[in-house]
Amino acid sequence: MMKQINTRGGLLKAVLPVAVLALCLLLAALMVALKPDQEKKEHTPNYPKVEVFTIRKEPVRIRISTQGNVRPRQQTTLTARVSGSIEWVAPEFYEGGSFSEGDVLLRLDPLPYESALAEAKSRLALAWSTLLQEQEAGEQARIDWQAVGAGEPTELVLRTPQLEKAKADLEAARIAVRMAEENLAYTEVRAPYEGRVEAKYVDMGQAITAQATPLGDIFSTESQEIPLALSLDDLAFMEVDRDAISGDRPLVHLSCEIAGKVHHWDAYLDRTAASLDERTRMISAYARMEPPYLSDLGETLKPGMFVRAEIEGRMIPDAARIPRGAVQPGNIAYRIEEDDSLAAVHLDMIRADSNWAIVENSLNPGDRICLTPLLIFVEGMQVEPVETDSPDGESNMDPES
Repeated sequence: MMKQINTRGGLLKAVLPVAVLALCLLLAALMVALKPDQEKKEHTPNYPKVEVFTIRKEPVRIRISTQGNVRPRQQTTLTARVSGSIEWVAPEFYEGGSFSEGDVLLRLDPLPYESALAEAKSRLALAWSTLLQEQEAGEQARIDWQAVGAGEPTELVLRTPQLEKAKADLEAARIAVRMAEENLAYTEVRAPYEGRVEAKYVDMGQAITAQATPLGDIFSTESQEIPLALSLDDLAFMEVDRDAISGDRPLVHLSCEIAGKVHHWDAYLDRTAASLDERTRMISAYARMEPPYLSDLGETLKPGMFVRAEIEGRMIPDAARIPRGAVQPGNIAYRIEEDDSLAAVHLDMIRADSNWAIVENSLNPGDRICLTPLLIFVEGMQVEPVETDSPDGESNMDPES
């Protein structure tokens, strides 16, 4: 009995591993048979994504940006034409006062000049009387010579030199009267133009010397100007003669921030300086503005204000504006070809600012250029273009509307 039990146990030990192995193989085969079919995926290359800017061609007007200080076109240090003591000062002749052309600003004591005029008139009357006497004496001398003399009388006999002297004295007396009248008129110091008083140096009771004592500083309100420093490159983009400005004068757009608001004025380019500044190698252009001097927000443009200016330059008829960031060193741009590969294009650069560059001849309408900075560029490398909106930012090269 014992022997039979041992035989069965040995048989079980021999058969059990085989059965387990067969069962595992059966399960593995079943799992393989029941496994779903996997789709085979093709390998897709991972190209770098780049932002794209599409080129448009349009007329572009260049604007030259500069700045300057407003100043009156006419400024005068006022002096008197005659000497004397100030006996009256106009209420307008004080700092900040306004006046019109011909207004009396101050008056000197006229008495010495009234006396000089009276004396001049007296000398004129005496000279006139002397001339009449010499004319009568000369006529009488001619009659006496005809009665008693023989031959032609000399000029001395006919008193011709005395007559000429009397005529010259009369002319001198007339001029002396005119000078005395003008000196009397000059005791009233009048405004040479419409303007305002910037500074006043004298007052009532003060004695002044003719054409030597400064009375005050005044300036005209009839016109204002802004000197603007330009380089020769700037001047090359302006539709003006380098030595003078004629014809249609370029517009100048002025701006200034006051109390947090930007005010704008329109002026025009009046002229350019005759020579360059030897120190800065710049040339001055002068923008001119006529009254009224009100901005778009109602602020008055005043002398001494610092303003920014944009001068309308010449027109580029067929130009492309591209974002400044798309320009690589050496004036190169990366053009995206039809197969989305990159090609380097040398730009025919006209002008550039911090936001935009303007080029011509290098690019065609519809060309796509790369805006994304690339660490490595290889001619013909593949990219994945991504359309983007045009970059923001003001430009001094605006499309002509």
